[in-house]
Amino acid sequence: LLAATAGRGARTAPRFEAQNAATAARDPEEAGLGDARPLRAGSREVLRAARQMDPTPMATLLDRCLWPECHKALEERLFPMVERFRAALPASVEFWRAGGYQQLVLDFGVGNFGSVGGRRLNAALGIAWPDHAFLLRAREHVPRVGRSMGDPYTSDGVEFTRQRVSAYAEHDLAAPGLPVPLRGAGVHTNGRALRSRWLVPVRPPYHPQADRGTCSEFRMLASLCDAMARADPRGLCSAAARAEFTGLVQVLVSGPCCVSCVGAFAQFRVLFPGVQVRVAAGRPPSALPRRAARPSEAEGASARARGCEGRGPGPEFGAGSASGGAGAGAATGAA
Repeated sequence: LLAATAGRGARTAPRFEAQNAATAARDPEEAGLGDARPLRAGSREVLRAARQMDPTPMATLLDRCLWPECHKALEERLFPMVERFRAALPASVEFWRAGGYQQLVLDFGVGNFGSVGGRRLNAALGIAWPDHAFLLRAREHVPRVGRSMGDPYTSDGVEFTRQRVSAYAEHDLAAPGLPVPLRGAGVHTNGRALRSRWLVPVRPPYHPQADRGTCSEFRMLASLCDAMARADPRGLCSAAARAEFTGLVQVLVSGPCCVSCVGAFAQFRVLFPGVQVRVAAGRPPSALPRRAARPSEAEGASARARGCEGRGPGPEFGAGSASGGAGAGAATGAA
C-alpha cells in the first residue's frame, strides 16, 4: 500500500500544492519505505517552485533526502526568513506575555522551521548543539529520531496511530539560594496541556485550535521552571533572582520543534540568561543520488544503509551530511 501510494504521489506531484508536495516526500521516508520516487518528485517540485513556497513546506522539504541543488535552493529562500524572524525577537518576556510573539508567528505564516532551519534559528538565539556524550545517552531514551513516532491506540475497536514527540532532557543547575545543585533527567512526551506561569505557548498560523501547551518541549520546560521555583527559597520572584541561576540544560527532541516550542526555549533563555541551553531536534537530511530508474529491492536496502531513504541518524545526528553540513554547520558556527 505504501509503495502504491508513493508511486501515485510521485506521478501527481506537479499538481500538488507546496504543502502536499512536502508531505508526499516526507511520509514515505519517515515510514522507512525504500522507494526514492516521492523524493525525486519532491526534488523536481523544489527546482520548479521553490521561490513560490511558503516557509513551512520549504522547511519540511529542506529536511528531506533531496537532490543537493534542492537543498541549496531551499536554504537560499528559508535562511533569510530565519534571520528576519530572529531579528524581530526582542529580549523581553513581556513580548510573549503581551501577544507579540503570537502576532509575529501569524505575520510570518510559519508553523515550523524544520530541523535544519530550526537549528539555524536556535544558534542565532544562543541555543547550541548538545555535546556528543549527551546525545549518546539520549539515544537510549529516544529510540527513533524523526518527525513522527508511531504510538498505536484503539478506539471503538479500530486501531489508530497518533503522532508522538518525545524529548529527553538533562539539567544541572545552581544558584546562591540552593543548598545543593538541582539535577535531573527524564523523558517528556506530548500530552495533556500544561499551563505555566512562566512560559507562553502560541497557536500555529494554520491551526488556530491547536494548543501547543501539549508539546513535549513546552511541558518539559514548564515543569523545569516550576522545579527551579520550588528549589529556590525566593521562588524566582525577581529577574535578579532568576539571573543568578547558572548551569546547563540539554535536550534531544525526536522531531523538529514547532515555532511555539522555539519560542518557549527563547523565553527560558530570557528568564534565565545564566543557564546554557543546548537542543537537538529531529534529524538533518542526506543527499539523494540522481538516478532515473526506480530502485530495486536491493538498491533500496543499499540506500537505507547509506542513510538516505528511511535513514537512522548516528550519534552526531547527520554531522557532515549534505544540508546538515551547509545549514546546520553554519548555524553551529553562529553559536
